[in-house]
Amino acid sequence: MKRHLTLKTAIFAAVLCTAQLSQAAVTILDKDEWKFQIGGFVQSDMIVDSTRTLKESPGNEPIPKAGDTSGNGANGRTWFSLRNSRFNFTILPPAVDGWKTKGHMEFDLMGSVPSGGTEASFLSSPTMRMRHAYMSAEKDGWNIIVGQTWNLFGWVPYYVPATVSVAPVSGIVYQRTPQLTAIKTMALSESNKLDAGLSISRPAQRDNQVPNIDLGLRWSNSGRKSGFASPTGELKAEPFSVAISGTARQFVVQPVGGAAGDQSRQIGSALAVNTMLPLLSGDEKQGNSLTVTGEFSTGKGYGDQYPGWTGGLSTKVSGTGTPTALSLDPGIGGLDSGNSFVLVNLKSWNAQMQYHLPSGSNTFITLGATQLQSDNIASITGGTYNEQNTYFGNVFYDCTKQIRIGVEVSHHTTKYVDGLNGNNNRAQLTAWFRF
Repeated sequence: MKRHLTLKTAIFAAVLCTAQLSQAAVTILDKDEWKFQIGGFVQSDMIVDSTRTLKESPGNEPIPKAGDTSGNGANGRTWFSLRNSRFNFTILPPAVDGWKTKGHMEFDLMGSVPSGGTEASFLSSPTMRMRHAYMSAEKDGWNIIVGQTWNLFGWVPYYVPATVSVAPVSGIVYQRTPQLTAIKTMALSESNKLDAGLSISRPAQRDNQVPNIDLGLRWSNSGRKSGFASPTGELKAEPFSVAISGTARQFVVQPVGGAAGDQSRQIGSALAVNTMLPLLSGDEKQGNSLTVTGEFSTGKGYGDQYPGWTGGLSTKVSGTGTPTALSLDPGIGGLDSGNSFVLVNLKSWNAQMQYHLPSGSNTFITLGATQLQSDNIASITGGTYNEQNTYFGNVFYDCTKQIRIGVEVSHHTTKYVDGLNGNNNRAQLTAWFRF
């Protein structure tokens, strides 16, 4: 039923929303066909790590070796954090000429950490960060998106494994960036549809005139479905799907010893294949359902798609004489033994099994493994580690519609080019209040 509220009433409703809202975005203002929705969650993480390395999101951060001089690899830590708590709001204007438009913004508390900050300020006075800020328009199967949101490459976040640790763990294509994206949805039959997308996004290298280009196709069959949920999302019946996507990006650096203005150009490219496979369809509420997701990617020069990955590379490398600035984020490329610029080769895969217990149990379990590795990082100046692996098991339980708790046990490994390994074991308990 449509509710007509004054702006003052809407603000008051927002103050009281934590006692009223479910985990889905809820409309708190609906007037003259304009809607204002809010959503989000409070997240409390309690983490025990066997090393002093990882943050709430393990990403692709290297685990130090047990014998490292800092002692971080041989000593653990316990810590509490609420930095992944989030808040989002959406504005939905009335449709114009059949175009349905939307403005969306989402924030969390995992912003950049100022240098020289204290332990207390890092965890108890965190910095706000913009996750998403975009506008979209939909009509006749078209969806046009302008702003910062998930990359088309990897069809993020449809296939991201559900972990109690803040996503991502290693070996998962996972990135948000400013972009212009167009996706066309086409019905092939009553149960089959195809999504085709093109995205022009922020260059992976800031000092570059050419934007990244992403392309993607995603086929889905609604005749076969099973239950799937993100760590904070509602359980939904997701269809069988297979997706393929590619990315291309240019990199420009000044050759070592070259004259001012000289440039070396290389094209990075990568391919990703994703699937969601319903194995047990379950009942009407998706109880007793089993879903497997998987991803494989391969290419060069796309290390920015893996948060935390550097391979040990720096933004500056030693050539002949003064260190040369590469003007790009570490982990994408570097100089080989002949001082020629080369891009980092990468391969990744991940697989996850998600099982929802029979209806009424309010419980689901995830098990999975991931890997990210490079076959040429050892030949690049500064390269120190070439492989990241994660193995995880999680149990999620909904105490109420708003309150969810999760427990995780995971193992993280970094393999170094000198043959030594770094290992981290994590145990985590997390509680969410979803609104």
